Amino acid sequence: MTGGGPGIMEAANRGARDAGARSVGCNIVLPHEQQPNPYLDVSLTFNRFFVRKVLLVKYSICFVVMPGGAGTVDELFETITLIQTGKVKDFPILLYGKEYWRPLLARLWWPRGPSAKRSSASCSWRTASMRLPPCCRIDW
Repeated sequence: MTGGGPGIMEAANRGARDAGARSVGCNIVLPHEQQPNPYLDVSLTFNRFFVRKVLLVKYSICFVVMPGGAGTVDELFETITLIQTGKVKDFPILLYGKEYWRPLLARLWWPRGPSAKRSSASCSWRTASMRLPPCCRIDW
């Protein structure tokens, strides 16, 4: 299941379809951007972000997050919050692109100063394979 759009989402949907799995996309209606990609077996289109996020979180067993913009960070933070507060079942979150995510994670999990508190989450960088960039798995 992906956001249903182009680029990396399209690649994931194509990979699922090529492997014989059902390819599902949760698309969002935007004024100038996203159209459903051609590799979807099931294409759901939403007018509201929150409905899309509910389905993406409810039916996921893992989140793979690639470098992106404000929408990507919004979905990541909301998912982290839902897991931390026990509102959804814990599942792995994998962040690809070590250099992209490092500054943000440094602010979240390794704050500085005498009054700083450390979160219950931790992030360890691992390399999934020689062809992929280092990946951070957020462990709770």
